[in-house]
Amino acid sequence: MQSPTIPVLRRGEACVECRRRKLRCDGAKPNCTICLKADRKCRYEKILARPVYLVLQERLAALERRYQRLTSASPRTAILRTTMPTIQIDTPTPVQDMTGQWWEPEDLSPAIRDYLVNIFMLHRPSIHFCFHEPTFRARLASPDEAERPHRALLESIYLFACYFSSRFPDNQSLVHHEEHFLRRARQALMESLSYSDRLMDFLRGSVLLTQYLYMRGRFLEGYHVHCGAARFALSCGLHRLTSFIFNSPVYTNSNPSNIVLLQPPANGIELGERISTFWMIYMCDKLSSVVAGFVCALPSESDAVDSVETVFPRMMDEYELVSLLPRIALIVH
Repeated sequence: MQSPTIPVLRRGEACVECRRRKLRCDGAKPNCTICLKADRKCRYEKILARPVYLVLQERLAALERRYQRLTSASPRTAILRTTMPTIQIDTPTPVQDMTGQWWEPEDLSPAIRDYLVNIFMLHRPSIHFCFHEPTFRARLASPDEAERPHRALLESIYLFACYFSSRFPDNQSLVHHEEHFLRRARQALMESLSYSDRLMDFLRGSVLLTQYLYMRGRFLEGYHVHCGAARFALSCGLHRLTSFIFNSPVYTNSNPSNIVLLQPPANGIELGERISTFWMIYMCDKLSSVVAGFVCALPSESDAVDSVETVFPRMMDEYELVSLLPRIALIVH
């Protein structure tokens, strides 16, 4: 025999005891079935229906009181705020010879150059720009011009140093030089391409310039720079670095000249920088698509011809220990 179905009551129709105990009352009068079986006194109270807006107003007021209570400083919180030190990032101290038109020479003085580089290095993690800093500084101090970083990379670093200086009240004057170093960065990128000179610096400088233009809201200009860098990275085969130890396939070319865009990496650090550079370009590509709605310059995952096979980057310190396989030249496809 099936048990009788308990009717569904409207709000306020259950007895006081069932409401207090959160039991399903059948609303029988003078005594409901549950109270009758438990031998409890059953009583009903009439609950006046309240407008919904009053209930919401009361809930809102309660939440506001709770918020004020949580955000107000208790004695313990006040003690912690006064005793715990505040950690701040200090910008490098300006050099003394930043007088006159210090920004005009093509090669800045070593002191000013290092000052701008130090500002960039201090804030580099905020833009997720990856390269091996000890190697970069060693190249910067090299007496051989061909071994130093190309101006395509340096001018982009100077540009970002001026941009980052806006975060410090004492260095606001550098912000006024952004347009100057922006013009120099663009010119240096063209020079690197014109002479096929230190093309990895060209790619990294392009990544920095793209990020700067995006951060300044100049999306069309940034997209133009990015597209050139992305397609050039594909021509260099940076999308096919398939191993943590360099093992990229040989690209055959119908052109008998077999133009080599990038020489094989000389060591694990150069390999790591190429892998990281490609993924920085990849992230800029996805950012262009998601934020601005531009068409991706890199191939999609379904592209069978130019699919991305490059391994994910590791910490730069790990590449210091890599022993490379026999060098394989990257030849234009």
